[in-house]
Amino acid sequence: MRLTRVRSGLLAGVFLAALVGCVFAMAQRVKQYNSEQGRKLWVFQAVDVREFKLGDRPVSITDTTGADGSDLVLIKYGDRELKLTVPMKIGDAKLPGLFRHVDWLRVQRFAELGQRSGEEFKQHLEDSGEDRLVIVARRPLTGPDPRTGDVWQRDWMFDFHELKRDGTIDTSGLKFPKTRGDKQPKPGELRAGTWQMDAALYLMPQTPPDSLNVGRPTAAFRGDAMKSMGWTLPAAALATIGLVVCLVMAAMPRRQKSMAS
Repeated sequence: MRLTRVRSGLLAGVFLAALVGCVFAMAQRVKQYNSEQGRKLWVFQAVDVREFKLGDRPVSITDTTGADGSDLVLIKYGDRELKLTVPMKIGDAKLPGLFRHVDWLRVQRFAELGQRSGEEFKQHLEDSGEDRLVIVARRPLTGPDPRTGDVWQRDWMFDFHELKRDGTIDTSGLKFPKTRGDKQPKPGELRAGTWQMDAALYLMPQTPPDSLNVGRPTAAFRGDAMKSMGWTLPAAALATIGLVVCLVMAAMPRRQKSMAS
């Protein structure tokens, strides 16, 4: 029995070494894939105040009403103005900052993380001022369900109003992706791995699994970094199973020899 435990311990060491090697190879493959694909990682920070500065230009966000009595959000950036129609019921006007618009409007500062650590990234932004600012608005392309008041997620449009450092406002719009599985989104739809998708995710509410009205897009793993792992993924799984089995065998209690009667 003691010999069996020793063998199990030795095998456990072999499987552990194999697992470490597989995980290391897996990380290198994913890193290489992301490098070759040019995929960027973005860091976002919400802006919840109505008045601030971008560079040397003031930015203000106020609530107003249109000539027809509709609710509007007025954005002033330097000498530029932008009016956004409120597409849904909003919160109480007494709520602080932009919280009454949190379901459809977000203001986000963002920048590319690159290969920097968290502290290096913060210092980089303070020194360079290279962060960007976008106002993301979610609006429905169709009317709400008369029973629930919700809008089918595939009828969402996301408008991106980026306040540029030169004082201009760059506006673009992308639809919620209608493709499924590993199919590529169509032109004009949100695409995974872009800053637009990452920014839009903050406006995609989480709902119960049985809801059919809203939700976040499901991730498609075929053809992405997971596929680039190749043999390292199943090898790591087998090494993990082998390690667990050996540890269980090594920890089994010793059998007591029965005494002859």
